[in-house]
Amino acid sequence: MKEFKSGFTLAEVLITLGIIGVVASITMPALIANYEKKATLTQLKKTYSMLSQIAKLAEVDYGSMDEWDTSLSAKNFAETYFVPYLRTVKTCTAITDGCWRDNGYYDLKNSKITVTPFSVVLTDGTVVGFAKPITNTPVIVVDVNGAKGRNRLGRDVFAFLVLSRKNGYLEWDSPTWAWMTLPTGIYPGSYANGGVPHAIFDAATVLKTTYDTEGRGAGLCNKAAAGNGEVGVGGACTVAIVNNNWEIPDGYPWN
Repeated sequence: MKEFKSGFTLAEVLITLGIIGVVASITMPALIANYEKKATLTQLKKTYSMLSQIAKLAEVDYGSMDEWDTSLSAKNFAETYFVPYLRTVKTCTAITDGCWRDNGYYDLKNSKITVTPFSVVLTDGTVVGFAKPITNTPVIVVDVNGAKGRNRLGRDVFAFLVLSRKNGYLEWDSPTWAWMTLPTGIYPGSYANGGVPHAIFDAATVLKTTYDTEGRGAGLCNKAAAGNGEVGVGGACTVAIVNNNWEIPDGYPWN
């Protein structure tokens, strides 16, 4: 007597594969996005820690940040207080020297930004650029994954400001006075209108189009922000993450 073995028909196999394909097409984009977000947060934390540690090392050699010469050009400021403590593989003295992919980066409005005339590439591929958008106010712009990724503010490019209370330029007629309580240090974000550091705002505020009743909103982490800011729309996206316990908040312009 013959024995018959049960199995799947070709039609059943094809239907099963089709279902798997549909499920994968739905879930894979979300899984990839979550992975990219976690990788970005990890690298951003690493970068912020690195900059803070370098500032402490430089203070041992040059004194308190309040005494640093913020009147130096972006290049000379970087070469004095940061580059000696970084492990670099490439140095660029012009935005067109190849440190930045596409010779610059893009903000949330997809405008090309070229405010970092002096940059270095680290051994792990991270790009660290230095800018002086306002007199005596150095800003550090970092591409946390180098040549990879979208090269866009808030996605893989983030801004940090070097706040020197003695030598830095801060307008005393600024629309908000909370920044006056900030001690000297390295802070997330850049500067909004009137030299106000983005770091004084909470995550919810920097995700808006404006931060006050006067309609000011330079550099906020919103594609419709009311102002370009010193390093582009999205310069405050670093604040949205750091001031949200290092998590990407709801409403963040990730895509």
